[in-house]
Amino acid sequence: MGIQRVQRWLHFQNGSRTLQIFRFVDRLTTRSRVCIVYHRLSSLPFLRMNLLEKLRAQPGWQDGDAAVRAATLRTMAAADVTQTALVEIARLDDAPGVRCEALRRLESIEDVLSIGRSDPDETVRATATEILRRRAIEAQEDAGDLEIVLASFSARDLALVSRSARSDGVSLAAVSRLTDDKWLGTVARVAGRVEVAKAAVERMHNPVDLQEVALKSDDKTVALLAFGKLTDDLNLETLTVIAKRARLKAVARHAHALLTERETMSTAVESSAAVLER
Repeated sequence: MGIQRVQRWLHFQNGSRTLQIFRFVDRLTTRSRVCIVYHRLSSLPFLRMNLLEKLRAQPGWQDGDAAVRAATLRTMAAADVTQTALVEIARLDDAPGVRCEALRRLESIEDVLSIGRSDPDETVRATATEILRRRAIEAQEDAGDLEIVLASFSARDLALVSRSARSDGVSLAAVSRLTDDKWLGTVARVAGRVEVAKAAVERMHNPVDLQEVALKSDDKTVALLAFGKLTDDLNLETLTVIAKRARLKAVARHAHALLTERETMSTAVESSAAVLER
């Protein structure tokens, strides 16, 4: 490969003279060619530059071994490779592991999104999602590309960002894109910030998932909010379950009070019906 590079360079430098020289060199073994190139051609007037510089090794990220390419991309300084080169590697390298390492070093959200959508390898697509998720979690509320990133996420990823984002604004933006009550319930139960959990409960409609939040949430405000959304749909059996199993006493008391009220009303209705039958 080194000889071919020198051949091309010499041809560019000295056209016809190069053709005559390499008619001879091409008949030699590879090792002999290197000797000819270094010991003979370096004395020619048109080859005054350091030939060893022309024959120097390729960068590690161009190595023929995929493991070497991946390791180089993982450890090299940012100044040693351009973003343009990284995009090319992330799109065209034949080894998924190398493409993943290149993806991790890309600065452009658009490039990560584009490659993550189009790459045929599941590992590369998962790496792109991981990168975008991490950037969303670390982003500020006014990040210009935040909406583009959130729009690319699945419900699972939106729930994770809702729970883990450093910025309240990012968490609330992720919650606003969730429509699946199962994931909204997960956010409501485990989100560390009350405002985020409340926003999740407000978007919920499924009684089963609301009941889970009312039973298992550790935050009084969130649990009571979920219980309040359930009130119109609660039957006596469900009220009994909540009154007995709610993690928070405040929810259990509200359930017990409502249960007592409904049992009293039921008894009154039955008594009135009995009187009318007489």
